[in-house]
Amino acid sequence: MDTWHIYNKGDNVLFRDNADRIFFNNKFAAVCHTNSVEALALCELSTHFHSIACIGEEYQVKAVTNDLKVSYGLYYRHKYGATLGNNFKIKCDRLIGRNIIIDKLVYVMTNPVHHYITESPYTWQFSSANYIFTQEYLPPNFRKAIADSTTALGNITIRKQREMLGRDILPDSWMADPDGFILPNSFINVPKVRTYFNSSYRQFRYLVDTSVKDARQKNINANKQAVFCDGLDDDKVCAIIDQFAVSCGHQSFHFLTEKELMQIVSKLLSRGVPFEQYRRCLWLPKGDE
Repeated sequence: MDTWHIYNKGDNVLFRDNADRIFFNNKFAAVCHTNSVEALALCELSTHFHSIACIGEEYQVKAVTNDLKVSYGLYYRHKYGATLGNNFKIKCDRLIGRNIIIDKLVYVMTNPVHHYITESPYTWQFSSANYIFTQEYLPPNFRKAIADSTTALGNITIRKQREMLGRDILPDSWMADPDGFILPNSFINVPKVRTYFNSSYRQFRYLVDTSVKDARQKNINANKQAVFCDGLDDDKVCAIIDQFAVSCGHQSFHFLTEKELMQIVSKLLSRGVPFEQYRRCLWLPKGDE
């Protein structure tokens, strides 16, 4: 099986809240399961996602990307009343060589730090970094608390499963939390990922802590992280925008009038939100400051 980096390059915010990311997480799990694809890593941010997967045939790569694009496009249109169009282009790169795969696994799982969303990938629910060495870095009482708050799909009512998964049918043993989020260690081949790090949490942690670079390919240090993570994240900015859109009687921000756009931009500026951030949250063209 070949190993692939499957991702999209985002400019506008596509995943505006946790519900959007939960839907995509679950759909990614279902698409991999349906197409007999072996997932190794997944990380979702606001504008894009990254994943690593082992795929037997090249036609399966196209099946996976098409299923993800179509399903999330339908979800987005239903929720926000607009089509994604060319805003959701999925790309695939074949990874050859153990070291290259390891580097890309680390890159994918530490992407929230790369984009200054969190100071650590372990504080980001939607990075599979949290689910590879859980036994090694979480004490037993924490692991028990997580286990007590999750439920096997087989123990969830059919109605609830339909709400979570639509028509997708997944293994009864897979675990989900109260929000319907399927835990990545249910669908990711955790033992295989661990072997890339010689089953050593120390080696994994060392690579995670020392290999993270920012968008300019510069090493990130703790002080930079603290500075860049300060302020409103995209989810909070989107929440302000989406609440304003509802107050104007619209399904989403896509229907704001020019006057309403000026009003919400003024409100965001008063909160100290920079142009580039509110531009991607409002899907404004570059240069419309």
